Amino acid sequence: MKNLIELGVIWMMALMPAGAEERYGFLNIVNLVPSRHALDIHLAGKELVPSGLKPSVETGWFMIPAGLAEMKVKHPEYHRLRTEITITEGASQIILIALEPMGFDPTNGIPAACRLRTVPLPAYASGGHAFKAVSMIRNAGQFQFAGKQVELEYLKPKAMTDWTGRGFEINHQGKKIGAVSQSRERASHYLLLGTDYSGKFLVRMVNADIQTLPAWSGNQGADSD
Repeated sequence: MKNLIELGVIWMMALMPAGAEERYGFLNIVNLVPSRHALDIHLAGKELVPSGLKPSVETGWFMIPAGLAEMKVKHPEYHRLRTEITITEGASQIILIALEPMGFDPTNGIPAACRLRTVPLPAYASGGHAFKAVSMIRNAGQFQFAGKQVELEYLKPKAMTDWTGRGFEINHQGKKIGAVSQSRERASHYLLLGTDYSGKFLVRMVNADIQTLPAWSGNQGADSD
């Protein structure tokens, strides 16, 4: 994790004006768009990942100057996205990029088209093995995972209790749509579920621990959300 934060500082220092006070927040951007194409992401005018952020891949935590940062996202199959992200000093947040229906066909209930959208999720402290499940799938109903039947509401995190860190399968309507690997570390996590609404799903478990400024930064004043 230290190396990821170091790279984030090196990458973002070029965006800081000379003599500016260094105030940082933390971001982890996750691609939850099922596709063979990567996302082209520009943050504060700079290309985030030179080869693009591939599906079911995250950037890992990195530091970015506090304030408003413009984010542009391009994908060859969907509408472009342009939005602003608020970076709060010392705060840690995950930015999920997923697909949202633009309307449903009344004859079959299938989305007429989808668009890219971002969803910010705050980091949180747990002190043990913990995860919150978040569905980007409208009207999905029940899922089965971690030995439980779970009803998830669109975009509403649901805390799962009694998880020991073991891996498990994720099923929806009798179909396996993903799995969590074994041996997850003691930490806070989000289980993210997305789809392209045509039968493809993406599932990703990401770290959601609150990040702190490393000792080598010389600034330990901001350490939580």
